Order: sequence, then C-alpha cells, then structure tokens
Amino acid sequence: MARVDFYILPESGGQSRKQFACALTAKAWKAGHRVCLLAADRDRATEFDELLWTFRDISFVPHALVDSDAVGEVPVLIGWGDPAAIQNGITDVDVLVNLGDDMPPAVGKFDRIAEIVGGNADERQAARQRYRTYRDQGHELHNHSIDA
Repeated sequence: MARVDFYILPESGGQSRKQFACALTAKAWKAGHRVCLLAADRDRATEFDELLWTFRDISFVPHALVDSDAVGEVPVLIGWGDPAAIQNGITDVDVLVNLGDDMPPAVGKFDRIAEIVGGNADERQAARQRYRTYRDQGHELHNHSIDA
C-alpha cells in the first residue's frame, strides 16, 4: 500500500495549490525521488510545465511532459489521465503528486502519493472523498496543515 500525504492549505492568504505543488515536487526531486505530477488534462499539464520553470527565481526542476522525447532523461514527469499509462515502461517513478480533484487510478503503482488540498469548499469536499477512498483501500494516511 502507498503512503498518502494530504497537504491542507489555508483557506486564504497562503500558497496556491500550483505553487505548493511545484515546491513539493522540487523537494521530492532533491531528495532523490522520481516524480509524476498528474494534472486533470493536457492544458493544465502544460501550465505546470511552464510553472516549474518560473515558480522561483533561482530554482530549476528538470522535467518533461509525458509525451516528450525527454521522458527517460528527466526525474520529473508531468502527465494527465491514467498514471498507469505514464508508468508503462517507466518503473522508477515512485511519487505521484495528484493535481486533479478526482481519485487517481492505479494508485498501487506508487510508493507515495501527495494530495494537495486547496482552500475552497469544493476542493476540500473532493479531498474528503479521496481520503475516505484511500482509507477504505488500506493506504497509510498522513495529514499536514500548511500555514499561510
């Protein structure tokens, strides 16, 4: 079973889900993990592709979209849709950062899953449902309240 970490952002005045996802991805990469950011669709994946270049002035996170030729050469992948398709042939991805509001499929393929919960009511309700599903599946759950 995977370890699932829920990062609960403040209701207002704090980092956006996108900014926090970039910082968390950079931290996981620096710790030696291979990371997959899972966006809801290709447009959002492209947003994260751009954001990983600019979210901090002095940061660099080597990354590529999953349909890029560079997939095998970078430690951070940005995908959309089914993460099992992303992992097909890429067996060393161990951290999934779920950027969507839905339960990601094939969660058992990853050692760790990060769920970033934004401040609005709809995001929190969707996260509660994912939490219950992970719990019912027997995953190891951890909550982290992020201060503003």
